[in-house]
Amino acid sequence: MKKRPILCTALVLAALVAFLAVRYLPGVVRESQCGEVYHRYAHVSGVEASYVKDYPISDTLAVDVTILRATDSAGWQYLIEAFHIAPEVLEMPPFLFVCQSLKGHPEERYAFSVPDNLDTLPIENVTVDTRYHEICIFHSRNRQQFNAIFSNRLFQNVNPK
Repeated sequence: MKKRPILCTALVLAALVAFLAVRYLPGVVRESQCGEVYHRYAHVSGVEASYVKDYPISDTLAVDVTILRATDSAGWQYLIEAFHIAPEVLEMPPFLFVCQSLKGHPEERYAFSVPDNLDTLPIENVTVDTRYHEICIFHSRNRQQFNAIFSNRLFQNVNPK
């Protein structure tokens, strides 16, 4: 008899802790809060779409990232075609291809020189990792973030995982 109130209290506390962890845990977002690119690829067969909020780029900088990972060869072929990845990019090292695109349109490459005085950017970094069949779209909000992401990804290319 005495165990029943203790068990009920423990269950209520466990449920409360689980709710608070999901609600406030960094990086966990509801599907409705994910970006347009995530929603475009979330239900594609052979493609696993993820949205990471506040992905750490450095000790002081974090940005949101949409990650598209092929789970099979058909999914990888779909991503290659959707992102217009040239066959020569797939065959040559380094295995991490870094480019830029307009916000909301990561499939299209965009050649854009970033002026020094630009605080908000209409572009974002896109990386294609041919080793892991993965495409990452880094949603940068300003020049500092854009430059840090670019440097971080180039470092990853020189010093792979």
